[in-house]
Amino acid sequence: MRKMQCIRDDIALSLSQENENFRSELESRKKVLDEQAKDLERRETQINLEKQYLTFAKKELMRKLDSVEGKFSELNNTEGENNSKVQQEMEALRKELKETIEEMEHVVTLNRTLMVIERRSNHELQEARQALIDGFHDFLSHSRGAIRIKRLGELDGKPFQNVCSQKLPAGEGDVKSAELCSLWQELIQNSEWHPFKIVSIDGNLHEVIDENDEKLTALKLEWGETVYDAVSMALSEINEYNASGRYAVSELWNFKEERKASLKEVIQYILKQLKSLRGSKRRRYYTY
Repeated sequence: MRKMQCIRDDIALSLSQENENFRSELESRKKVLDEQAKDLERRETQINLEKQYLTFAKKELMRKLDSVEGKFSELNNTEGENNSKVQQEMEALRKELKETIEEMEHVVTLNRTLMVIERRSNHELQEARQALIDGFHDFLSHSRGAIRIKRLGELDGKPFQNVCSQKLPAGEGDVKSAELCSLWQELIQNSEWHPFKIVSIDGNLHEVIDENDEKLTALKLEWGETVYDAVSMALSEINEYNASGRYAVSELWNFKEERKASLKEVIQYILKQLKSLRGSKRRRYYTY
């Protein structure tokens, strides 16, 4: 009896140490990611401020340039006894124009620098997201919680299965739904097919599904609204998240709010689940 108790204690201790090490590693990753997130936020704030300055500077420089060009035009049309004064004013304007052009060159350089910083920040952020996807793929894929990994651009086969099971005899429905899913997944990933149109929403241009596309119209007519919606959803996702590659991609997703999950909420969710898992395993081993 005492031997069994020792075995249970050893198992519980080993499990506790394993979870503690895992939690410690995750906490360490969280600190690194938090620092990266803060750094990105600081950079983003700085970039936004510099962008505002950039916009203001461009407008101010264009206004100044227009003013200088207008004065040049006036002086060129001036004739008479004040020729010496005109020459002085022309020289001053040339100097002002040169300074304005130099300022504009500085603004262009700043704009290029901001673009480089922005790309680097986005790259670092994406690397952090990919690290979480790779490190916790199984954990987040099999979870039933709000935060999981979603395959964006991957066709949901359930609508096809439901419709085919209603329309076809038993046994044929599964085969047909698998064929249809495979066919439409290939079409979705075909870069030569682009069933989108551009519309203006609140003054901004957006790409949306073209409901008059021949293939989509035929799909809806033959297999119904739910199948059409599933294909439209996968098309929209692949167009938004991987338009250049046109293949499904894994993404950290908040299924409750139907959006990309932030790094902060993913880490908080993982820590919470691990804490809950550790508690349940301890209770299970001590009840043996």
